[in-house]
Amino acid sequence: SAPGRIALVLHAWAFLTPAQATTTTFDPNLLYQFKVDNSGDALEDKVVQVSFTGTGAGQTVQVRIPATPPVVGAMQNKLSTEAPVVTGAINTNLGSATAVQVFAGPRDDPFFIDLEAFFCILPDRKPVGGPLAGACALPSAAFRPAGQAVDFVAGFNVMSIVVELPSSMLENGAPGKLGIWGTISR
Repeated sequence: SAPGRIALVLHAWAFLTPAQATTTTFDPNLLYQFKVDNSGDALEDKVVQVSFTGTGAGQTVQVRIPATPPVVGAMQNKLSTEAPVVTGAINTNLGSATAVQVFAGPRDDPFFIDLEAFFCILPDRKPVGGPLAGACALPSAAFRPAGQAVDFVAGFNVMSIVVELPSSMLENGAPGKLGIWGTISR
């Protein structure tokens, strides 16, 4: 992101294989939101709402930003009546580099975890069956050094929503600390 801009990223549908990533779309019955606290009270003052219409290759995304939330808090989330500022097909870069830009679609899972080492360190979390259920094969209960760790999620995808916009659209009149979290609700 350029100075004065912020990128918001929300991932859903983890562990998609490359084949599944070509056929999976966002749930049109869900409301995906970035909630922004710009006053330090741990309540959202602004909300970026993302919704989807249709399924399959013709699915479209609608982004309403930033607006005062129609309902504050975790429950009874409600779609804003404001018109979308960006709308278009998924798997497409939408919007403007000087205003709001949006991408919604499959991307490589950005998370990295060496699950074998994780289960050696926290054996009570180990699965009861499968290749990671056996005794710890590592010489010590520690993570492997960089370059030797095994990325368990390599090759998997997630459905990503990326919204980039001027940070001034989220701030409370002056640059400052922002609290930002994502929600997915029905």
